[in-house]
Amino acid sequence: MKKKVALLLTICMVLSSLGLTFGANASDIENHWAKGTIKTWISNDFISGYPDRSFRPNNPITRAEFMVLVNKAFGFTERGEISYKDVSEGEWYYSTVARAVAAGYMGGYTDGSMKPNHPISRQEVTVVLSKITNTPENPSAIDSFTDASAIANWAKGYVGAAAAKGYMGGYPDESFKPTNNITRAEAVVTLNKALTAEVGKEEQEPAEIVYDEAGTYGPQTGRITITKDVIIKADGVTLQNKVIEGSLTIAEEVGDGEVYLNNVTVKGETFIRGGGKD
Repeated sequence: MKKKVALLLTICMVLSSLGLTFGANASDIENHWAKGTIKTWISNDFISGYPDRSFRPNNPITRAEFMVLVNKAFGFTERGEISYKDVSEGEWYYSTVARAVAAGYMGGYTDGSMKPNHPISRQEVTVVLSKITNTPENPSAIDSFTDASAIANWAKGYVGAAAAKGYMGGYPDESFKPTNNITRAEAVVTLNKALTAEVGKEEQEPAEIVYDEAGTYGPQTGRITITKDVIIKADGVTLQNKVIEGSLTIAEEVGDGEVYLNNVTVKGETFIRGGGKD
């Protein structure tokens, strides 16, 4: 049977799993120290902003939100079995947590919880960094921090490893502030450094951008340009306000579902291998 994909000129706006939709022209990053990296990640659809045209770079990021970034940036798609008492199957972050657990970089607490909506601390982030980059613990590297004694025993080796690799550094006063919540901007920059090291490039350059979860991707206003190939692997994906310079593939994984394109220009080839049947 011939397959098709629904192309809509106008659609109802559907928020993505994080409730974040606005991006590249966020009003509050123009003079921010992390502006360049944030814009790169927005262009790659690893992260986006809020409907009020803000990015809120200095706001804390929750454990679930951080997992979304890691899964997208490092391409973790396999899902493991989970049974945390505070992660029910109906929650938006259920599949996110399942992927994090399968990838082996995030675990729960002794009380059987995951605390997905709790902010993630700087020292907790270093554990994730070490696991996703297979970096050995390096406890001696924390000696340069003035507050080394404040770092939890379980985190000392991970903080040292992240510092030694250059993924995370201290503050101008030479402290690390291990229990501080990491900010959205810090999370993006830190993960970008780890990802850059993994691919051995000066800048993170994915060969392709893959959308494998339902949601709306792209800014509410304006347009962003994606220079890579784009692959859609999930039913219910909406792309909006984008120029795709590479190819666009609607993959077999879409099945008999639908993909929606709103104000999207594809300059390369388009391959439709999934979608609603005639």
